Amino acid sequence: MMFQPGRIVIPPASPGAPAPPVHGAPAGRDWGGPGRLHLAYVALGIFFYSGAQIDLEGTGTQGEIGSVNPFSTVIQLTLLLGGMALALRYHRRCLAVLPRLWPILLLLAVIGLSVLWSAQPASTMRRSVSALGLTLYLVTTCATFGAQRFMRLVLLTLVGTAIAGLAEAVLRPQVGMDVGDYANAVRGLYYQKNAQGMALFGAALALCYLVLDRGRILARDLAFVAFLLVTLVLSRSTTSLLLTMLAFGLTALVFLFERGGAWRLLAVTGMVMALLLLLPLPAALTVEDLFDLIGKDASLTGRTFIWEEAWKAVQNRPLLGYGYSAFWVADSDRVRAIQRVVDWNVPTAHSGYLDVMLQLGWLGLAVLLVMLGCTLYRTARGMARPPRHVAFWMVIFVLLQAVLSNNESSLLLLDLNLVMWMFVTYVLATPAPAPAPAQAPALAPALGRSLQAGPAVLVPQGAKLSPPEPIMLRRRREVPF
Repeated sequence: MMFQPGRIVIPPASPGAPAPPVHGAPAGRDWGGPGRLHLAYVALGIFFYSGAQIDLEGTGTQGEIGSVNPFSTVIQLTLLLGGMALALRYHRRCLAVLPRLWPILLLLAVIGLSVLWSAQPASTMRRSVSALGLTLYLVTTCATFGAQRFMRLVLLTLVGTAIAGLAEAVLRPQVGMDVGDYANAVRGLYYQKNAQGMALFGAALALCYLVLDRGRILARDLAFVAFLLVTLVLSRSTTSLLLTMLAFGLTALVFLFERGGAWRLLAVTGMVMALLLLLPLPAALTVEDLFDLIGKDASLTGRTFIWEEAWKAVQNRPLLGYGYSAFWVADSDRVRAIQRVVDWNVPTAHSGYLDVMLQLGWLGLAVLLVMLGCTLYRTARGMARPPRHVAFWMVIFVLLQAVLSNNESSLLLLDLNLVMWMFVTYVLATPAPAPAPAQAPALAPALGRSLQAGPAVLVPQGAKLSPPEPIMLRRRREVPF
């Protein structure tokens, strides 16, 4: 609006101009509201990449090495075709986010190249196609979803999956309950109790993100906390239970620290007291006492024997490994040798670091360090500018994943952990939006709704203006996620 002697000139808006961006939104906010089909696609990806499966036959053998679940194959094909369709529809947005997602592109390239030296080329080729599908899923989700909406969908999808798993344990115990020594543990829709534990841990991380993003704790958050902890106890996944409790504790400390004032002092005091209580614990207890405290034996439920045999296998092909997803293959002599030593059908090395070495050797470890370095660099930059909740969440994520990878194979897998890691890494690289410009004071209530597109209006000085007719703007209906 321009003022000139004797008149008020209201310049017209350019026709077809896009709406101004929403200022003050956190990095990674949505570019447009997705429809129901799009929401279903993202939720299906969360379900699939969390490791959940639907056992149509009811045999309870969906997690064994070499077993094929036709329903999972259909889901994977649906995600691949859906990702291609969304990439074509939103090709400009997808091209815009690709430079900030270069770590996942690097991993995709190394996985594809590992076909050249793979001990099982067919298996590596299939996983390369799966890696392409995950990359398309990640790119299209980053291009069309905001972080808050995505994390909310992660939480709701995984909680819904856990509820369905509890029902499965009641209605079909041969599917919903684990086998062997853990026959009384609920595994739900997952192949093993620890897989369900990791999925629930992912739901806990999504809940932590939402609390930090919102800046306040709601009653429903406490209900989610209670449900996740109870379900983890039923699954008897000790590692995931301890990490989930640690995630909630660290989130509470960050929440109090960010409030400032006396709350920050309380958070620092709580941290110091926790350290003072925990540091003398290893000296006061023996190794056996510590393992008894967490319900494990000195071999970490046989993991130490697996690690020894896996490390011997690494020494045979240390530089490039056996190829991505080419070591733990059914009827393989390498796998049979390890299974004979540990006396059970072990499906992984139960160590993220060892499994990376088995698949991609020192090259894979270098790729992991490059991806981690990119994450830490972006996190450090995120700490330097508000809002800092995304950077704080990433610190919690990296710390807990480093601990988890000591006991579980959770690194560089084509799973939900990788999706969440790369999604938030992308959000950290997104420039913070500019602050909202100050609006000029209104001249008079009568002019409140007169600033619409159209030709310039010349108003003689002293003329009386009548209020215009209200203008109803049609708004696109969006699903409230």
